[in-house]
Amino acid sequence: MASYFQDSFALKRLLTDITLPPGTSLYSMDAVSMYTSIDSAACLMVLSEYLRRPDVQSKFEYNANCLIEALGIVLRSNIMKFGDIYVKQISGVAMGVAPAPPIATLYFAVHEDF
Repeated sequence: MASYFQDSFALKRLLTDITLPPGTSLYSMDAVSMYTSIDSAACLMVLSEYLRRPDVQSKFEYNANCLIEALGIVLRSNIMKFGDIYVKQISGVAMGVAPAPPIATLYFAVHEDF
């Protein structure tokens, strides 16, 4: 089961069909300004170290150097589309780029892992 939901409506639909034992409590949380709070240089450093770990590489088949270089391009460029214009975000991870959600998720997951 995924550890995230598209939105709170998706979570509500899932919970409608679940019967919980008496006394059970459910909690959810949402990160505020998660992408803009991530320092791009720190993110690249943390993800580089994580993606180069032998135990991580043994689980997935990928070229660590190639993936890290691609992440670096995304994090250093930080170009996003806002309406009809393209802008360069100067702080944090740009929300308008496709790899932003997995970058942010992986960045915070690595912190939870340590």
